[in-house]
Amino acid sequence: MTVKELKEEAKSLGLVGYSKLKKEELIELIETAKAKVIEISKEEFETSVTANTENTKVLGYDNEDDWHELRAKRIGGSDVGAILGVNPYKSIVDVYVDKTEGSDFKGNNATYWGHVLEGTVLKEFSNRHKELIVYEVPYSVVNDFLIANLDGALKDKETGDYGVLEIKTTSVWNRREWEEDIIPQSYYAQIQHYLMLTGYKFAYVAVLIGGNEYKEFKVERSEEDIELIRNKSTEFYNENLLKKIPPMPDGSDAYMQHLKKKAMEIENNKIIELVGFEEKVEMLKNVTREKKELEKTENLLKEEIMLEMIREKTLKAVVGKSKFNILSKKSLDKKKLGKEQPQLLKEYEEYIEKFEEQTKDYLKESKYIMPYLGK
Repeated sequence: MTVKELKEEAKSLGLVGYSKLKKEELIELIETAKAKVIEISKEEFETSVTANTENTKVLGYDNEDDWHELRAKRIGGSDVGAILGVNPYKSIVDVYVDKTEGSDFKGNNATYWGHVLEGTVLKEFSNRHKELIVYEVPYSVVNDFLIANLDGALKDKETGDYGVLEIKTTSVWNRREWEEDIIPQSYYAQIQHYLMLTGYKFAYVAVLIGGNEYKEFKVERSEEDIELIRNKSTEFYNENLLKKIPPMPDGSDAYMQHLKKKAMEIENNKIIELVGFEEKVEMLKNVTREKKELEKTENLLKEEIMLEMIREKTLKAVVGKSKFNILSKKSLDKKKLGKEQPQLLKEYEEYIEKFEEQTKDYLKESKYIMPYLGK
């Protein structure tokens, strides 16, 4: 087909943004648009799940409110990484608060666009895997306190084996998390959680990075990891959720933020003596001293590398697989912002996301150059 004919076909398919594409790109766009993604029937999904699992059932939901109610008290795939301590953005205490007090999170730009682009990534995956039937799954797999909500299900046309398909979309700033041959640990835990509840044998993770870079990863079922997830989730449910006892601190930033939020609710300034904390305080002092020494050593090593780069008159260098860039760092011009929008500056901590969006025009280049160590 000619480019003109391809553009006419793209138009007939209701596609947009194709006018400046090359022939090869047009063909890819059209093939992806034509890729088949079927909604799996509840009967087939139930049969595929219950064939290899016990005490699980498949539930549907009529609207988003029903889905939120269904998962409100159950442990889902996105919770498991936090329970295991491998989620850098969420702590086990966040899961505890969500399940016992409810969550007021209604989504943001990232979740909105992730949902919008999910269907596109599903079709792209289907276009690349003619050996698989790709299903949408508008159902939940549940047992007493666990739940799995799959983005998609897969069926191997040759073997008949079923698998999980998980779709991710992420910012270009998170590209480093996906550079290696393995997926981030929290997503790996999520996938094994889904394999545990469905009884499926394999999974794929398809990720769209920065809106224009597609990658995919195959994940095999691991009985050892599934057993760990089952034990930790059961312990958390029985010992924390049922007994309404918050989990102990885990050293995460998220747990510290939780404690700071709780501390803000206290008005009492009376000094009290903490009994039995002498050993912990001494350990804290030692750790603080060691941290300062390590930071000094870290800075010294960076300075030596940076000095050599300056001698060589370069902003980029490599040592084996390690990459070094001398980058200029942006900082907020608070003086200018304070004059023009003092209320916005005052509400910085409470409205951090809104603040970052509205202050992008107040960024200025720092006078300092900082060495950056990449993987």
